[in-house]
Amino acid sequence: MARRGGRGGRTAAEGISRAEVGTLPGHVFVPRGDTALTRALLARGAVRVVGEQRGRVVQLGVAATPEALAAARVEVEATAGERAVSRERSRVRREREEAEYRVDFARAIERLYPSIPAVDRDRVVARATEVSSKRVGRSAAAKALADEPVRLAVRAWIRHGHTDYDRRLDRAGAGKPFGRAPREAKQEARRAIRPQVDAVDRAWSRPRAGDARAPGTDRSPSESVPGDARGPSTDRVRSEPDPGDALRPPREDRAPADAPGPVEAGRPAPQPGARPPDAARA
Repeated sequence: MARRGGRGGRTAAEGISRAEVGTLPGHVFVPRGDTALTRALLARGAVRVVGEQRGRVVQLGVAATPEALAAARVEVEATAGERAVSRERSRVRREREEAEYRVDFARAIERLYPSIPAVDRDRVVARATEVSSKRVGRSAAAKALADEPVRLAVRAWIRHGHTDYDRRLDRAGAGKPFGRAPREAKQEARRAIRPQVDAVDRAWSRPRAGDARAPGTDRSPSESVPGDARGPSTDRVRSEPDPGDALRPPREDRAPADAPGPVEAGRPAPQPGARPPDAARA
């Protein structure tokens, strides 16, 4: 069992087989499953027990002495509360990071596909970023918000949600083990629906109506800028009158239509309520 396997190229040289546990005097086999107990035993000199599963070398447990096992169990019980708190903190942190990542991924989609409907954008995010799905949204490049994985995620949703790709695979996999379509059938189905995928991709890549910016060059029209509370620009020329103008009081620098004109030189301004001189003579 010296063949390489497992993550990081681990070999059987790092441990012993299950059958070899009996060759270690006073050792018992402790199966894997309790991570804290396994770590405590390894810290006390336990030996890894490995085996081959599906062509990979994996750890099956450890071989430890009864004394080490008893001491490890006491330690695990004493630190149970502390580890529970740590697990909860880690869970909350992961949920927060995942939520932030989904928001960032949605913004990246809107940047590249300004015309994508909101419902499709949300479906792309939910499908591509699903934890442990091994989809493109879980890749390191996607988490760096690179353009290519974002585009691949959107095209994957177009393929599954806007074409008959899945029905083609169901027909091709009928009668096959686990209902899986052969590789050749998948390739043929992708070739057949590619024009539809390209058409939707182009439609979603167009700028929104009234937005002349090219996709990917600036923020999406639906993306707000934090702290930007400015209203519409006041230097725009209105194409039609504002109905609210009639309700606004006149500006101080704009006299009403019936206001008296400029005061003539040498003539005193009329007092409020006084009749004009001409009217008095009449």
